[in-house]
Amino acid sequence: MRTKSVSCFSGCVSGADESDDDDKQQVEATREKPAALDGIIKLRSSGPNSRGNGVGVLDECIAGLNATMPGQMPITIEDIRAQNFSIPSTIYRAARNDASSVLKNGIPSGRSSYKSDDEYLAAIICHTARTCGSEGQVPSFSADFQTSRRFVRPGNNMSFVNVDTTHDPLGFRTIPDILINDVERLVQNGLVRKATVIGAIRHLFDYQEKEVFYVRGNLPSSMIGSAMPA
Repeated sequence: MRTKSVSCFSGCVSGADESDDDDKQQVEATREKPAALDGIIKLRSSGPNSRGNGVGVLDECIAGLNATMPGQMPITIEDIRAQNFSIPSTIYRAARNDASSVLKNGIPSGRSSYKSDDEYLAAIICHTARTCGSEGQVPSFSADFQTSRRFVRPGNNMSFVNVDTTHDPLGFRTIPDILINDVERLVQNGLVRKATVIGAIRHLFDYQEKEVFYVRGNLPSSMIGSAMPA
């Protein structure tokens, strides 16, 4: 079903429309640099995914995606909710860093002290909307062992990493969770475009990667269960 996706990051064009780089520009335009962050990212939206008339941003994005798939079974919000899953105690990643570096330093991310919580959630949606991720700016993990193994490229100094999520279970989020609970706020605040959300929904159903994200930023070495050379 996937024919094109929408991206916020440069370096990998995937057939997106004119909104391809606008999300990143909107994030920059709306960015505020707080004096300090407490390091605790929003874990859930504070409000319903609707604007009071029963139709929210996610409804509109789903309708936009369904319009591109004539003759196919329409996707619903309940279908997205059904794609969600509990974070397992172990998740996996084919890491670009070598095993010794991962064991010592953990897994870095592009989240910095200048990014708000919502900006990072928007970047996660952008990552999922792409066919080639985000070049390490938003590291993704998978709850499925075989999915992560597919991303291993032997000879590229990569490592295959097992992550123990029990050290911080609330720090991990899934894409269905973010779509259901945060998209309304992120789009209304200009941090992500509807076209990008549509790309993320398409990717969710096309690829079935069971993606998981650590929303607090760099994953500390204390959460690394094992790291083996790929």
